[in-house]
Amino acid sequence: MRHAQGGSSDAEQRLVRPRLVRRMSSALASGIALISGPHGSGKTTLASSWARGAGVELSWFEGRPDEDAAALERLSARLQGEPGAVAAALRGPASSDGETLEALTGLRHRHPGLRLVLIRGLGASLAASGSPVPPGSVITARTLAFTRPEVMQLAELVGAQVDDDTARRVLAHTGGYALAVDTVVRQLPSTGRLTPELLEETTDLLTGVVAEGVRDYAISAVGWQRMLHTAVPESLSMAQLAWIWDTDEPEVVLSLLEGAGMLQILTGAGEEPRLALVPALRAGLRRRAQVEMSRSRLRSVVLETATWLEEHGDLERAARLLQEHGHTDALAGWVHRHWLDLPFLPIGRTADLLRSLASSDRADGRVLVAHARMLTDVLQDGHDGQLRSADLRRAEVDIEAASIALPQDGAEALRAAIAGVKAVLARTRGEHDRALALHQEAIATVPAEHGQRLAPSLHAQAGLTALGLGDLSSAAHELARAQDLLAADASSYLSALVRELERLVAGYLGALHPSDDGGPLDEELSGSMPGWVRALADGSRLIAQLDVAGAWEALGRLPVATGAEDPPVLLVLRAQAEAMAHLLSGSPSAGLGSLDVIEALLHERVLSPFEATILRNTRAELLVAVGEPEVALAVLEEAGPPGGLVATLVRCLVLLALDRASDAAELMEPLLPSSSTWASTYPTWMLVMASLVLDEVGEQDRASVLLSRGVAIASRSGAMLPFARQGATRMAQLIDRARELRLDPASQTLLDALDVAKERMRLATVQARLSDRELVVLERLREAAATRRLAALLHVSPNTVKSQLQSIYRKLGVSTRVEALRAASLLGLFDESSPG
Repeated sequence: MRHAQGGSSDAEQRLVRPRLVRRMSSALASGIALISGPHGSGKTTLASSWARGAGVELSWFEGRPDEDAAALERLSARLQGEPGAVAAALRGPASSDGETLEALTGLRHRHPGLRLVLIRGLGASLAASGSPVPPGSVITARTLAFTRPEVMQLAELVGAQVDDDTARRVLAHTGGYALAVDTVVRQLPSTGRLTPELLEETTDLLTGVVAEGVRDYAISAVGWQRMLHTAVPESLSMAQLAWIWDTDEPEVVLSLLEGAGMLQILTGAGEEPRLALVPALRAGLRRRAQVEMSRSRLRSVVLETATWLEEHGDLERAARLLQEHGHTDALAGWVHRHWLDLPFLPIGRTADLLRSLASSDRADGRVLVAHARMLTDVLQDGHDGQLRSADLRRAEVDIEAASIALPQDGAEALRAAIAGVKAVLARTRGEHDRALALHQEAIATVPAEHGQRLAPSLHAQAGLTALGLGDLSSAAHELARAQDLLAADASSYLSALVRELERLVAGYLGALHPSDDGGPLDEELSGSMPGWVRALADGSRLIAQLDVAGAWEALGRLPVATGAEDPPVLLVLRAQAEAMAHLLSGSPSAGLGSLDVIEALLHERVLSPFEATILRNTRAELLVAVGEPEVALAVLEEAGPPGGLVATLVRCLVLLALDRASDAAELMEPLLPSSSTWASTYPTWMLVMASLVLDEVGEQDRASVLLSRGVAIASRSGAMLPFARQGATRMAQLIDRARELRLDPASQTLLDALDVAKERMRLATVQARLSDRELVVLERLREAAATRRLAALLHVSPNTVKSQLQSIYRKLGVSTRVEALRAASLLGLFDESSPG
């Protein structure tokens, strides 16, 4: 036996942590505590630091029979006198030696002040302890592990600069194992940063600890082989852990390995647990497996693991495992079996393996088609929505090669997929009619047994092509068909993307309810294509309601445009939405600049007539807003006579701006509903524009009828944009005229909403003209109404304040401070977190 010394070692000063000392005190409330963990986890350091902090004399029993017997006598004698605070720490063989432990337990019963601390190594962490220690008095290796703040405190002690991110990386690699953390952090002052070589030192350290457990028989030979097998996959499910350890109680294995500080739980509460060995330990065990296992045995273990993952539906991890270990033959076989499933897997996880296989001698038809789909299918999980020229050229080569020699089995599915890729390639070349024909060929060729896996993306791609052609009804039909086929997999990436595309199309069809915000979207999808399509759909929906601020917030979620977007109609619709937002914000010149940028990006793309018409009409509307209707008319006339309703309405808008109402009436007359036609089947904008044109040519009665019907339809759809597209003056004219009509309550409510929107739009046009200083004055105006008080807050003279207020009133079109504050609030100029 030896007694604890008064001083503490450098290591103890570094590794002692108040959290653990408090935990130790709590554990010893029962009089006995068990500290278990592998060598280097800080067991002895904890016991010593607790004893020193508590002023307790600590006697050590090391498992040497003669010494322990004499020590027991001395401890008994000590307890017979005036014992004070005494504790016995048993480690090594003594912690489980029946005689020593039994004698000390008996001594504690006679002297309740005696506290027992059992210190056990790796074996106690990997097997249920039979010692009479209450669960609350057990401290495991997981408890001994460092936390992030503790890593940063340790770094401060050794004079190292460690930020939060570095501390997290140290913990992620070492699992918080004390000796490994100490090894890394102590060297940071000399290395200056966390290097791969520094982390590599902990790999051998942790592996050596586990190997030592095998030598000490804490881990059986079978358990060692299972540890090596556990290191093969990057992470495991509970079911996979049960399979590797051949147990019906994987929870027990998890508890033991986690308690030993070897295994981490990666997922949070409520989710399916995902487990992984501490990275440093896994890396070391993998190296040991390559040394201790024969090449054939290791290959067998990897293939067995991949097969198990595949059979349990974890295709992505099965492929990643095969790729990680370089089993190209097995990987090619995996692609043969699952090439239809690849679009449902994250593209970032499958792209590398398909590239490598497509360039190898194992690139048969299935591999080449899978690779071509990966390059061209923007609907694939994780695709960035852009098709680059090099990828398109490679896809054409792959498809041509795959078409030459199709395998006999699965040939029909391959033909359908090939036609689908050819359709996308045709669309990118501007061959829209050919693309539609290829889409239909692909859909018709899909074998029934592959319908659920192949047909949804084919229908969705057909919907995108139809959208680019302006055939919104066909687009909606194809997308709805895709969604029906995905009903059994409603949580998939493809299903989420198709839903957002449906909302986008519904908005342009006027079938999207104003309150339809799509519901919650998975946070992981917000930065990918479903999130971008939602942003575009939301921006368009909010513009239709004249919610300019909300529209800009939605459009601000879109990524930077590149011109490589597929299909280009999505970029065209974005250009139109941003232009309308600028128009409603009173900044049409900025809208023209934004439109110029997108048109430049699309310069080399072959656009469909529909896409080209949208850009042309949008430019014409912006030109009218900046006071250049002559230029707008020239832009429209360059394309010839207007084709379609929207083009006609834009032409009429331009003609009205040129004071050519009679020409506009002549152009519109064939489109107007007759007395026998129910006008509710007509778009609101046509009815509104017709009422303006007819009013200008003196047909007020017909104008009133059409306007009342337009207001009634808009009151049900929530679309207010048709009243604002002609500019603020025309909008005011329409509202005033409508209020003179006999309208139902819903229509009156719409007019009230239009009044509010009109005021918001009017103020938005002056917002940009307010200087930064005037914005500060407005903010302070909420705090102080009196001129002198306001001047004191702004550190200027009262006369300066008066001058600034007059400038603000003039720009806002108001005459009092109350009106100025109301206008600023309506514009959203105030920080709501500030007082006022």
